[in-house]
Amino acid sequence: MDEYKIISQNYRKYNLIHNSSIIGQLSYEKWYNHNNPKISIENKTNCSIEKMNIWKSNFKAKIKDKVILEFIFGWNSIIKINYIENEILNSLILKKESFWKTNYIITNYNFPYTENKELIYLTIIHCIILLNISASAV
Repeated sequence: MDEYKIISQNYRKYNLIHNSSIIGQLSYEKWYNHNNPKISIENKTNCSIEKMNIWKSNFKAKIKDKVILEFIFGWNSIIKINYIENEILNSLILKKESFWKTNYIITNYNFPYTENKELIYLTIIHCIILLNISASAV
């Protein structure tokens, strides 16, 4: 099984590591703005995150203006992640393991292969950061 790690350099920069080398990075330009992260992935260009509207945390992840992932935030820190692979709509659910813990789990995780798994991993980290920010603001 392939092992991926995400290591935080600081509160604004996160590296995705595979086979001891950095293959992707999630970074925030300013410490107070988590709406527009910059995503760079090895061998992919123009990765971006586009917020769907100002009132909700929902967003889309794109590569070269093509929507790859859609993140829909629900109640109780549950996020539905939609992605299309082989012309089939698939979904993952990201949620807190329990009310008192800050551990997150992915359910419906049954895709053995996806060509954009690096983007999925980095955007899930972005989701967790958004959830932690919204939880601390309450």
